[in-house]
Amino acid sequence: MKDHFSIQEISKIFGVPKSTLRYWDQEGLIHLERNEENHYREFNITTMYDIIDIMTYRALSMSIEDIKKVETGSPDFLRLTLAEKEKELDNQIAQLIKTKEKIQRKQEHFKEYDLLLTHPYQIQKPDAKRLLPFHFQDKSHWDACMSDSYHFSLYFTPASLSPLYGLSVMKEEEEGLCENQDDFLWDSSSADKEYLQCLLKVSYDDHSIHDLSMHHDYIRNHLKRTPGITIARHLFTAYEAKRYDYYKAFIELI
Repeated sequence: MKDHFSIQEISKIFGVPKSTLRYWDQEGLIHLERNEENHYREFNITTMYDIIDIMTYRALSMSIEDIKKVETGSPDFLRLTLAEKEKELDNQIAQLIKTKEKIQRKQEHFKEYDLLLTHPYQIQKPDAKRLLPFHFQDKSHWDACMSDSYHFSLYFTPASLSPLYGLSVMKEEEEGLCENQDDFLWDSSSADKEYLQCLLKVSYDDHSIHDLSMHHDYIRNHLKRTPGITIARHLFTAYEAKRYDYYKAFIELI
């Protein structure tokens, strides 16, 4: 039975690049013999077992330095190392799940965008429990927007097209974002009125530049109503000739 193999043969058997095998040799993870006739490095059966171990540990996301320690460690050391690696992977999985949830929420924002484009001006109540003033020095407000930009909102009074900045809250537990429970711009007790939803496009560089007047004209000319307050919730930021913020807006109908 053949008991020595060339680096090319080993590379083909295990699917490991020759450069990686040479690197493992340099790091002392495997120990190659020299053929006395041609001085080429050769792999024996024991080295092949070493390669299996290395590939197994690499599949467990162990670094080269970790593998070096494991190879000279006791059974208890190996058990502890694997337990620590499992905990590390659990943390990574939890973070990946959170990242995926953020992606899914952002995809929902694009669904809202598509709906507002294809079915504009639908009667729809604001989908927030309360709109708080946005406190720019408050870390919890920024954290809420980091978790979901839909929290960040603009608030327009009928008398001004310059927005106030707000934080939309959806659930009871989010009320803690406001130190003063009476400090709010709007709450759902006003939702018995009619609201018209639309897509609001706002200049990224200057939030006083937007197309709210166009929507007000539609309300006056086509619905024969008067626009009241407007709540606009942030969907995403994108580039169309310049950068814009896109909001789902709810315009009160008077």
